[in-house]
Amino acid sequence: EGQYVMTTLVDGMGQEETYVYLEVIVPPTVTLGRQIPLKVPVNTNVTLNCTVYKERAIVTKVIWLKDGHSVPSHIQRKNYNDTSNYRASLVMWRVARQDMGNYTCIAHHKGGQV
Repeated sequence: EGQYVMTTLVDGMGQEETYVYLEVIVPPTVTLGRQIPLKVPVNTNVTLNCTVYKERAIVTKVIWLKDGHSVPSHIQRKNYNDTSNYRASLVMWRVARQDMGNYTCIAHHKGGQV
């Protein structure tokens, strides 16, 4: 990453220099707080954590999906953001059978998503 000089040689005409800035886009590293499959008793509380280590990645947002769709509104979302990482959490109070499913954390960044 940095500023570079691009030199173009043209036969009989000389050379032309252009300054370019090269930015290397690196995807973030994502870790989940609990291992899958996660089994919890009905009527207990559970928190799912997704930590995105930004390092050199530019994270624009982190979203959660349940079975490929938006997470139901009764599930609380908490987000923490600092210079080195971004943590998105889902907090489920008194888990019920309808909360069962596959939860996915997606980190959107400048180069795409992880």
